[in-house]
Amino acid sequence: MENRIDTLLSQLYEIEGLMLVMQRRHNELPEHLLTQFMAKIDSLKQQASDLEKELTNSMANEEPEVIISEPAAVGPIPTIEPETIPEIKPEPETKPESKTETPIAPPVAPVAVEPKPARDIMSAFSINDRFLFLRELFDGDEQRFNEAIAHMQHMNNINQVHNFMTDILEWDPSNDVVKEFSRIVGTCYK
Repeated sequence: MENRIDTLLSQLYEIEGLMLVMQRRHNELPEHLLTQFMAKIDSLKQQASDLEKELTNSMANEEPEVIISEPAAVGPIPTIEPETIPEIKPEPETKPESKTETPIAPPVAPVAVEPKPARDIMSAFSINDRFLFLRELFDGDEQRFNEAIAHMQHMNNINQVHNFMTDILEWDPSNDVVKEFSRIVGTCYK
């Protein structure tokens, strides 16, 4: 199954490349490239169908997994629009007063820790989302897309992300594609 998935991903990348060529040439492709594109789409459909059958068969043959530690869901999880999320400010730390004097140990040098992204925004996007956003918001420039996501991952809240999108990227917040991008990224900050 892993080989089949690798083959599908490889074909998706080839299709993406052909689509970028079409986009840059304003949908004017030589006949041989158009034929190649259509053949890859047909092959992708067939392989995806085969993988779906394989997954369905393997799931039918497996024993259902029993998970005891997971609580049952009570109902649908409500969604919160990004505009309604209040910004939470941390309360200042207070030191408890000490009644007895205790010797103070010398400060320990902090250990250098490589900062990690607070969230993985990229994994929130489906492959279709990625294609849409690359095309509509980043003019097909994957490097700009990756850099923007890297900046967003280190932001503390969705308000900072919205400011980045409007002030730095200069996106129109009323645009439907921008709204969808914002909705998906917002799920990473909940």
